[in-house]
Amino acid sequence: MPVTSFPPLDQHVVSIAVVDDHSIICAVFRSIAEDTPGLTFAWSAPDVRQGAAALQRELPDLLVVDVNLPDGSGYELARQALQEHRSLKVLVVSTNEGRVYSEQAHKAGARGFVNKNTSPDELLHAINTIRSGGTYFNPALKEPGLA
Repeated sequence: MPVTSFPPLDQHVVSIAVVDDHSIICAVFRSIAEDTPGLTFAWSAPDVRQGAAALQRELPDLLVVDVNLPDGSGYELARQALQEHRSLKVLVVSTNEGRVYSEQAHKAGARGFVNKNTSPDELLHAINTIRSGGTYFNPALKEPGLA
């Protein structure tokens, strides 16, 4: 069942930041945040260095990070960000499919993993699930740790 709205869990507006070197992915998340009540788009960065610097200036509620970035690993950025900011929630995105990517996201501390070909409705569902304290790993992949 597609999720077409973002039900408010409380009065807090969820800020989203994206670290991805593909501007179209940043634009998709910006559009979702701008079009969905209860969400706001904080910032985007094209690589690990700029993403880490932006995290020091403004901490979002949810960090969306690509696996492969021009200057390093999105998994490593996620690990570092979560060590410094325990309340941060991370969603990993990738063009790659396969359980290994989902498992690496889980090991890095991410609350979810989705493939970049995921529909906007599924992205909203993933964001809402993570926001409410759950985990969301693309349904096409088994959740890490499960047989």
